[in-house]
Amino acid sequence: MIYYGDKEYEPKYGLLAEDNDLEFPITYQHLNTRIKDINRNEIVDIEIYTLFSLIHHRHKIGRYDCKEKRKEAQLLIDFIFSNNKTRNQKLIFYLEILRHNLNESIYSHFFLANKILKLKFEKRAGWKKREFRNVESVASHTLGTFYIASLLLPCDSEYVGYNKSTILEMLLYHDLAESEIGDKLPEERNEVVKKQEEDFYSKLVAYSAYGYSNVLFIEKLWKEFDSKNENNINALIAYEIDKLEAYAQLLSYLREGEHISQDDYETWKNSISVVKTTHGKKIKQWIEQEFKDVISKFANKKT
Repeated sequence: MIYYGDKEYEPKYGLLAEDNDLEFPITYQHLNTRIKDINRNEIVDIEIYTLFSLIHHRHKIGRYDCKEKRKEAQLLIDFIFSNNKTRNQKLIFYLEILRHNLNESIYSHFFLANKILKLKFEKRAGWKKREFRNVESVASHTLGTFYIASLLLPCDSEYVGYNKSTILEMLLYHDLAESEIGDKLPEERNEVVKKQEEDFYSKLVAYSAYGYSNVLFIEKLWKEFDSKNENNINALIAYEIDKLEAYAQLLSYLREGEHISQDDYETWKNSISVVKTTHGKKIKQWIEQEFKDVISKFANKKT
C-alpha cells in the first residue's frame, strides 16, 4: 500500500509489509487496471491475489461492508473467470469462495461448518432408490462407520503403519464432498462426479485463509482414503469399514421388514468381497453372526 501511495512513505521505516486495514483506493485502481489489461501479464496471479487478499481481510473483519464495493469486487471476479485471467486452480477456488462470501456485509465464520452439517439431511441414495422407509442420512452412515471402527478395531495391529486414530479420522471426513454434490449411486460415480469430489477437497484448502484449521490434513486424509492403495493399511481398512457399515445397515433394514430381490442381495454380498484384511474379515464375521437370521432367509431362497 505504501508502494502504490495509499499509505504515506516514511523513509526511516522503509517499505513496511504490515496492513493496518486502511482504505486502498489507489492500490485498488492500479491493480484493477492491471488485471483488466487485455494483454495477460506474467505476474497477473500475484496481482489478483494481492488485490483480493486486501478485500478478503477487510471483509473478514467487517470493514468491507459497502454493498457497491462488494458488488464491484464480485464483477471483477466474474471478469477474471470469463476472460481466463488465471489458470491457477487454487487461486480460482479462493476467488469462488470470496465471491460467495461477498454476498453478505460480513463473512460468516460458520459458513463451512453449516455447509457440512447439511450431511445430516442428505439421504443415502441407495436406500432412497429402493424406497425404504426411514432412510438414513449420509451423516448417520458416517457416524456408523466411526462407531464400528472405534468399537471393533484393535488399538494395535500386526500390520506395519497401522494407526487406529488415522482410520477414525479418515472415516469422519470421507464423505464431506456429498454436502455439496449430494450422495451418488454407484452407477452415477463417473469421471465428472470424481472431479467434483476432488475439487471439493481441494477447495477446502482455500478455507484455511479464513482461519479454518485442519483443512490441509482433511484433504490429505481423503486423498489417501480415495486412493484405495493396498500399501496404505489405514486407507484399506477404512475403505473396508465403509463397505461393511453399508452392508450391516442393509441387513438391519431387512430385519425391520424391508425387501430386496435375491439378485440385489447377491450384488451386496459381492460388494463386500473387497474385504481382505484380518480386521475387516473379523468385523464381517461379527456382522454376519449378528444377522444370521436375515442371511439364512436368502441362503434358503438360493437353494
